[in-house]
Amino acid sequence: MIHMIQEPCYSVPKKLCAFFAPDDIPHALLRDNASTLPAPLDDIMTNDLKWDDILLALRRYALVEVGEQTLAVHRLVQAVTRDRLPVDERSQWTEVAVAQIAKVFSDAGEPFEPWTWPTYSQYLPHAMAAVSHADKASNASVGTAFLFSGIGAYLRERAQFEESKPCLERSLAICEQVLGLDHPDTAISLNNLGYLLEAQGGLAGTQPYYERALAIRERVLGSDHPDTANSLNNLGYLQYSQGNLSRAKAYYERALTICCLRLGQGHYLTQIVQANLEALEAAE
Repeated sequence: MIHMIQEPCYSVPKKLCAFFAPDDIPHALLRDNASTLPAPLDDIMTNDLKWDDILLALRRYALVEVGEQTLAVHRLVQAVTRDRLPVDERSQWTEVAVAQIAKVFSDAGEPFEPWTWPTYSQYLPHAMAAVSHADKASNASVGTAFLFSGIGAYLRERAQFEESKPCLERSLAICEQVLGLDHPDTAISLNNLGYLLEAQGGLAGTQPYYERALAIRERVLGSDHPDTANSLNNLGYLQYSQGNLSRAKAYYERALTICCLRLGQGHYLTQIVQANLEALEAAE
């Protein structure tokens, strides 16, 4: 638990900012997701009068720039702030920084939707800084895995494959370490790596990731779960891309049966699988 006994109010954002990128730190990043902060920090950051006092105090620092919507903190100030924190408190602030960014990414939506890209782009430097500090502090948490996954997925969608891969690999490693080899979130990380390899054209290397994700989902979620159908569709598309039409059709048909049963004809996943199956049948 982070303690704030007899600390000046401006120490709250200064400590938190030490775990983000130094420039263009949105005020919203510090304030809008205050539910991730322990009491009484949430009240300090959301109270407009206290926030005005914080900004007034920060303006007295030569190495802190306070803008209308963002802050900038000199790298030296960040480094000194981190170094002066006890190890436990440094670890706690790292977790808070990761949670703040993770909440922003969660609220923004899926990175495969282009309308989410401005948010991901704005917060990407701060996300990279937060997970870097978490890794250095060995803070292997579900939140860190989620953030690595969000970063990697966004970079993949922007065709920045080389930058995406280590983030997705780190997400998978943390999920395996923290959640276990058979957890549904581990399956999501496997799928994300499979998507990346598929986007790069590495179809042969993609299959083990998709197959392992399918095995986890069948075992943990059930053979008729929508996530299982998603994995079946992925494997169907992979087989179709490799010219194995009969195997692709079997995957698609099973996926479509699950989707119609569990999601209905109007669901987007049902429609995707249906379209994939129709394209395959037209190619036969």
